[in-house]
Amino acid sequence: MISESYGGYRVMACGVRAGVEDPVGALADLRPEGDVWVQLYNPDAVASERHIVLAFMCAIDSFLSGTNRAKRVEVEVLRYLACSTQIEEALRRAGVREGSKEVGVLIVSRAEVNPSEALSSVVEGLKGKLAPELTFRGRAEDLLARYGVDPTKVARFPRSEGVEMYELLLLEEMVALRV
Repeated sequence: MISESYGGYRVMACGVRAGVEDPVGALADLRPEGDVWVQLYNPDAVASERHIVLAFMCAIDSFLSGTNRAKRVEVEVLRYLACSTQIEEALRRAGVREGSKEVGVLIVSRAEVNPSEALSSVVEGLKGKLAPELTFRGRAEDLLARYGVDPTKVARFPRSEGVEMYELLLLEEMVALRV
């Protein structure tokens, strides 16, 4: 499970094994109270905890600076996860499809709101079970092709002991959307 704070907001993300045929439809029926926003994502479209946290920070930063493209913060996070300037493209690249049984659930809330209560509500609404091992499972190298990033650019990065070069390239492409 991932939990982070930034700029007056919090994010929580976790994988879920859904027990409903249409997770997106089931999510539409849920209405979290207060300053809480929920986004489902495809765990195969996310490389790491860093990928989620950085997408969250970029999205919050874009809202705080008034440069957001999406009207809703949770959609802006998905847009950054998918390394896309277009919302429809982000949904294709990293969104959840009808029939998906393994989904990522991302909860964004104001800092004073506990997102874990919303997560419990979403898991219940999906008739699912928490599955932290599903939070992210994409290989950065494969995601470069999914997101249209030239993998030959990886050669310009110096070696890192903590991050694989393909992930650095993916994160760089995501952050470049802020420029």
